Amino acid sequence: MAKKVRKTVAILVLLAAVVTALVVFGSYMTGGKDKRGDLDAPQYVKFEGDTVLDIELPTEETPQEEVIALAAELYAIACEKYKNAERAAFNVQYTSVMFGSMSVPGERYCVKDGDKRYYLDFSIPDADNLMSSLAGLFAPSGSHYAEAVYTDSTLVDENGDPAMISRKAYNGSGENKKGKGPEYIENEDGTAVISANWDNCDVKYLPQIVYYADQEGDFRHTDHEVSEDTILSASITYTETGDGEGYYTVDFELDPNKVPQNLLDSLRASSESPDAHYTKLVQSMTIWNTGYFRTYHALDSWEGKRSIMKLSSDLDFMTTYYYENQPEKLDINNYPYMAEMCHK
Repeated sequence: MAKKVRKTVAILVLLAAVVTALVVFGSYMTGGKDKRGDLDAPQYVKFEGDTVLDIELPTEETPQEEVIALAAELYAIACEKYKNAERAAFNVQYTSVMFGSMSVPGERYCVKDGDKRYYLDFSIPDADNLMSSLAGLFAPSGSHYAEAVYTDSTLVDENGDPAMISRKAYNGSGENKKGKGPEYIENEDGTAVISANWDNCDVKYLPQIVYYADQEGDFRHTDHEVSEDTILSASITYTETGDGEGYYTVDFELDPNKVPQNLLDSLRASSESPDAHYTKLVQSMTIWNTGYFRTYHALDSWEGKRSIMKLSSDLDFMTTYYYENQPEKLDINNYPYMAEMCHK
């Protein structure tokens, strides 16, 4: 037994050394490319009955606690606007960067139409990029997957509780890794499309989140708590875009020591690191002067240990919101696999 333990430790030490060497080597090399398309620009949102927010911008003399309170208020207003919108969508481009060089890019799409909610998440290591491929190899299990989630007001689980149904296809085989993870396929014109195999994917119920007007509770853009109690610092500026149109930019940092326990538990489970914890949470959101979310950028950093390996990662999420004035964004047929896989 002792011999096996020593052998295992030796392998882990060698693995850590190999990863470190590759990361150093990777810092001097480039390769592959981000196959994700650019996010379309959001258009100004003002519907019948909407009014422009009456907000006095902070100055250099404004106490920081007042700026923080206004930042939390703007976030709450935007969350309520999204919840009450009959139809809306958002796209997310994200990247998980490990060891400072290894990155795993991904894309998320969400469309809500009344009480119906369609959601897709694709995490796709770039096979043409050595660092990205290594990240997919050495990162925690489940870093390469496709997930489709659907819910509506009538969907309940086996206990009769409101639920969402998830279909998730993992790369590889074995427990909780069925099917095949997604990949980018290049068209003749050089553009890339997502391809995924959903055969034998995991299917399960998830607790239903708050997303439409008739539900009790509040919609939240992020699982992090955004409030006067959790914001460490904030700044707010305004950009005029013409004809009474414009948007607020709210830059703020959240307290990494006040992360909700369920989110911390999720981080530790997904990273397979029992002591994983957030170290820095830098956020920036833009909100139309009518109160609707325009964009939300989150850069969340965490670190922890798995066996003898020290882990660290930066999670970069860029979200862009769309509404009924951009109808092409609300058509589920315009998203890969949404019509086929997001259903009861």
